[in-house]
Amino acid sequence: MLHMSIRLARSTPLISRTLGRPGSTLSLLSLLSVLLISGGVTAAEFIGVAAALRGDVIRVAATDGGNVGPVISGSRMFLGDEIEVASDGRMQIMLLDETVFTLGSGAKLRIDEFVYDPATSSGVMSTQITRGAFRFVSGKLAKSSPQAMKVRLPSASLSIRGTQVAGIIDEDGRGQIVLVGPGLNAVGATLGAVTVSNAFGSVDLTRPNFATTIIPDQAPTTPQVAAPETIQQIEQETGEDAATEIAEAIGVDSLDAIPAVDTDDDGIPDTIVSNAALGQSIANATDGAAVTNDQAILDAVFTALSTAVSEGEVDEDNLGTLGVNIGAGVAALFSSGAQYRGDTTIDQLLNYGLTGSSTFSATDVTISCSNSAASGCGGSYDVSDRWDFATGSVRMVLSDGTAALDYSGDGTVDTNISFSMDVTIEYGANGPLGSSIQTTGPFGDIPGYVHVSADYDSSLSLKAFNAGETSSNVGDDSEVNKIDWTSVSGNSMTVTDQGGGIPGDLTIRNDAFLSNFALGSDAAATDSIGNIASHELTIEKAVGGADPVELATGTVHGMAEQ
Repeated sequence: MLHMSIRLARSTPLISRTLGRPGSTLSLLSLLSVLLISGGVTAAEFIGVAAALRGDVIRVAATDGGNVGPVISGSRMFLGDEIEVASDGRMQIMLLDETVFTLGSGAKLRIDEFVYDPATSSGVMSTQITRGAFRFVSGKLAKSSPQAMKVRLPSASLSIRGTQVAGIIDEDGRGQIVLVGPGLNAVGATLGAVTVSNAFGSVDLTRPNFATTIIPDQAPTTPQVAAPETIQQIEQETGEDAATEIAEAIGVDSLDAIPAVDTDDDGIPDTIVSNAALGQSIANATDGAAVTNDQAILDAVFTALSTAVSEGEVDEDNLGTLGVNIGAGVAALFSSGAQYRGDTTIDQLLNYGLTGSSTFSATDVTISCSNSAASGCGGSYDVSDRWDFATGSVRMVLSDGTAALDYSGDGTVDTNISFSMDVTIEYGANGPLGSSIQTTGPFGDIPGYVHVSADYDSSLSLKAFNAGETSSNVGDDSEVNKIDWTSVSGNSMTVTDQGGGIPGDLTIRNDAFLSNFALGSDAAATDSIGNIASHELTIEKAVGGADPVELATGTVHGMAEQ
């Protein structure tokens, strides 16, 4: 996140919003608590409360205690109630497990089954939505089991796994279902998923802002990025102020963040404005080597760091694929503000008196597919980069690496691999480069990137040095400070076929690098050299004599020393 060549996914305002501002949610929770305490009905009948009404909302059918007729804010909701929202209306319902439904213009909903044990947060829920715009944040039931929460639609059913979902259903049963993101106020929460299925097929929505179309008597369509007009219609009909609610959910005053200052016009921010609330949100979402995928945090951080924000919108040309995580070190940058002082250079590594060693680690770094939106595409890995300044070496260790890939690019996963790496590169005087190491190039000081690449054929045999891309180098030019990492005893990188086979050559590239940040107001701090780390992983396939095709990428920025 700190080196501005990183790539982020384009986000629309639908991503990672809350359904109702936190203040409204607290009111709902308070009201729910009062109703539970006051009693008057059994837990099996009473399932939640209605709030945030606008326009006409009618209970058109009732079973266990509800009265047919207009619904008002604070009305108890009962099992079997059928709710219909007028063409100009809107309402929210909070159930006992803290699931929140937002129903928009013309929506119609019925809760057919609700069994909830608050002591164990377990049970089941079955809801039917037959038309209209809707959004919901799953509660405790969906977290307990993938089978616990079901939402039935005219042409499909949804199985929810701890997330937010939006959709719109027309009178003919056609509709769009969109995966929004983690649940209510779940800063740093693992992204959930939704399975959309019917008698003709099933798809998984696992990437934020991706959607599937449901049509009667047809399988749900392959997930694609949700159309802007779909998002706009859902927003208009459910009446949410997305930008404000995203900001409030992560504790930021506004998403209209002031872009970082770029004094030398190189596209890299020089000064990060202090934002204690954002820093605290990141700190809460990360712990030690943990990283966060929370899209709202990623969006807010990128907005604050981007020098390409116009009228609150990030320039699409500066955005790319998914696969970016934020490490715990980023919190320090925003908690007190920081000045970016550039990438740590080879010259600084060798000649600025750095001593001892520093280990930077991250767990569950997301790998996202770059060439495909295939269901299930992607994976994760753990990384530990140990910089030994005394000996002049970097040890990169990857573990628990898995990746499901669309090697052919036809929209389906056809290759599954696991991988690991333990490679040490020496850049100091006792290493293979010795005194011949180049520290400057045509554009000045060379950044101290340590790059390791391994090329495998279709049998997953490691290719020999110079026969493919099995090489390494120190710096940002692959032909400068080049090293044969396979010649060092103990170095290893392995890839194992976990199903599907490898149709052709596969290359895995890794980059470890450090950045210099002066924290707080002390821009001249001598301890700012190499205090924040990053790691990037890229998986590619060879295409004859042409440039390789990037299949997937995983990136973690802002790793703090462990």
